[in-house]
Amino acid sequence: MLRALLESPARKIYCGTGLLLLVLLPFYYAFFRYSHPVLGAIRVTFVVCLATLACILAFLQDAVAVSGRVKTFLALCYAVGTVTLLGIGPWLIDVLATWVPDAIWGHRYSVLALASPPMILLPVGVVFLGVLRSARKWPGRAYLLGGLCLEILYIGRIWFNIYSIQARVVFGLAQLAAGFFWMPTCLIAATAGMLLGCAPHALHRPAWLGSACAICYLAAAVLVPLGFSATLMERTGLADATAWAILPGVLVPALVMTLRWIASAARRRSG
Repeated sequence: MLRALLESPARKIYCGTGLLLLVLLPFYYAFFRYSHPVLGAIRVTFVVCLATLACILAFLQDAVAVSGRVKTFLALCYAVGTVTLLGIGPWLIDVLATWVPDAIWGHRYSVLALASPPMILLPVGVVFLGVLRSARKWPGRAYLLGGLCLEILYIGRIWFNIYSIQARVVFGLAQLAAGFFWMPTCLIAATAGMLLGCAPHALHRPAWLGSACAICYLAAAVLVPLGFSATLMERTGLADATAWAILPGVLVPALVMTLRWIASAARRRSG
């Protein structure tokens, strides 16, 4: 399995990027050790999900109908984009603007930060098109497409946030609340969906149960942007109801898949 995952340069780059992010995780968290613990947990979740996404993209390279050189280029884009996004975040741009507002090098860092989300979106979007056109079976295909859509929404929102900081846009309380809760929710739901989509097709049996779990997840994926919009419009009741509806929509398929995986492993051992 591991040898097949590392059989091409693109897959090696993706897996190497994921491993690098996990290795740098303690150092990244230590740099923000004086911040709020909740913010630190969100940052750790962000890094872990990006590392997981890198391994998933490596696994899905067979679905991408482009040449090996293009796949390698896309993998490099993802590697550079993620490292840049983690190393040069909006917090650093604010510091540069405060200390040396007219420095040329400070502007270059800002441009580099703006360029990092598109570098991540490009390979994710190509994999999305590949999965969309592939012959993958239901419900694994539905999990992957739903998770990739949420991933695209998440990275796109980060891009918007960085641009807003560059334009000196003042965020309202509703926007801060929406980003604080729904951005991590979107990322976790996206990662969970892609992991479920990469599971062997046998774990989605029986067909009726696999279809029901996939429909639950797709409903939860649709509710994520709805909940974000409800928070922006300060409709607290709708946002709370949406959050409680998303929770079982993601947890139930994951729990069912985990139990089936444990049962399958137990049967293999006993046999």
